[in-house]
Amino acid sequence: MPERMRIVRYLNLLSLLSGIGLGVVFAAAPGCAPECAEDDYTECTSQPGLRYTLCGGSNYEFNDGAHFDNLGFASDYCYCGINQLECKDGRLASLCNVGPLDGSSALVYDDGSRRTLEKGTAACLGFDTCTLETSSCSFNGWYLYCSTGSTVRYVSSTTEIFRELGDAVIACNPPVVDGEAGPGRCADAIATCVELPDCDASAACKDDTFFCSSVVACDKNDDMASCAADPACKWELN
Repeated sequence: MPERMRIVRYLNLLSLLSGIGLGVVFAAAPGCAPECAEDDYTECTSQPGLRYTLCGGSNYEFNDGAHFDNLGFASDYCYCGINQLECKDGRLASLCNVGPLDGSSALVYDDGSRRTLEKGTAACLGFDTCTLETSSCSFNGWYLYCSTGSTVRYVSSTTEIFRELGDAVIACNPPVVDGEAGPGRCADAIATCVELPDCDASAACKDDTFFCSSVVACDKNDDMASCAADPACKWELN
């Protein structure tokens, strides 16, 4: 099979943690990696469900078909991905969550400068604050909750920007077939509905007769998006 090539941004992540700069490399396109048993693998953060395994001593094979022959390149793809965020000032930046390695995270600009992921993304997009969230996510999935006053946006690990929390939750869980979210259930996130400042905002607690229902009924939400948007509930994977 002839190998097609694609340009992948190379952050040299492992060295970048010590202050070394950027570069650009070429990587083989998906579908060209040899078969390899996943007996021992590393979970990634750039996409929920992404992982790689080391084959033959120098081949880093990913479960999406990508492969690299260098640990630095593999680490970039694993913890930063290939998508970049376009900032208000026109610069491009990568979202890097290196939590499984050393507990850190960073927003890395093309010139090699970097800030912490939360403050950097807020400055990049013009928000007052951004917060790293993992609630209702699985397999190292995450998103950023960014806000200015009443304006709220959710930024996925793959740099997608959403208006709805449900979309962010779907994005931080690995898809299974045809983009559908993994199987799960809508579970209670609070003990009683009176904990909510506004029961009308929750399908699980809204009551047509009284101000709040006497019980939390999260099973009223039958999909991940509606469950994640309900302040009384949380989505749990089966």
